[in-house]
This record gives sequence, structure tokens and C-alpha cells, in this order.
Amino acid sequence: MKLKNLFIAAAMLFGLFGCKPSKKNEAFKAFNEGVAFSLTAIDLFEQKAYEQSDSLNKKAINKFQETLLIDSTHSGTRSALGHSYYLVRQFKESINWFEKANKIDGESAINFRELGLSRINLGRVPEGHQDLQMAFELDKSQEIRSITTDD
Repeated sequence: MKLKNLFIAAAMLFGLFGCKPSKKNEAFKAFNEGVAFSLTAIDLFEQKAYEQSDSLNKKAINKFQETLLIDSTHSGTRSALGHSYYLVRQFKESINWFEKANKIDGESAINFRELGLSRINLGRVPEGHQDLQMAFELDKSQEIRSITTDD
């Protein structure tokens, strides 16, 4: 009888705690929601619906911040924050997050590209130029050069 009660208690505890989503899964879900907001924001921007695009980018920022609160090690979130802040023209915040991304998640050409463009937008042209050069060194393709001239 005691064994049966112990089993029932264990099963109840597992039911209460075992089915909770893990932090990694919660972070993954929040991150993906942020990405969905970002992708829709890009579509709206291309349709010249700028206010709606900014609103969705701000929602994406909130989701990416939520991701880091859940899992501070979540890869890619710092870059996503930098990118989202870049899109809403909050260049100081963008710089902050791209610097963190490069330091914590590893150097990335796309991070250096938008880091450089953010600095240039703030009038920090020599630093921005240096970041763009680093982006081009990390990614020798013509694609990164082409999208940079489009910005």
C-alpha cells in the first residue's frame, strides 16, 4: 500500500512539474515569435507601411528581450536585437547589441555590416567604415556588398 501511495505521489509530481516546457523550449518559442514579427515587419516596410512595420519591430524587440530573460545563453538573440533596433533607427541600442553579439556569439559579417551602418548613421564614419571592412573580410561574397550599397 505504501508503495502504491508513493507511486501515485510521484506520478502526481511528475504531472505537475514534468510537463512544464523547458527553459530552452520557452526561449525558442519566444525567439520564433520575435522572428515572425520581424519578418512581417519587413514585408510591411516594403509595402511602405512604415508605422505598422515599426510597431511590429518593437514587438519583436520585446520578444527577443523576453528570450534573453528566459535563457541568457540563447544564440542569435543579441544579433536579432541589434537588427531590430537598427530597423527602428535606434542606432545606439543597435550598436550595443551588435557589440555584445560579436563578443558573446562570435563575429559575424552581417553583425559587423549593421554595426558599421549604425555607427555611420550616428556620424561615426571612420568606425563604421572599419566595421564594414571587417564584414567584407568575413564574407567575401558580392551579396553582402550589394545589400550594403542598397542600405
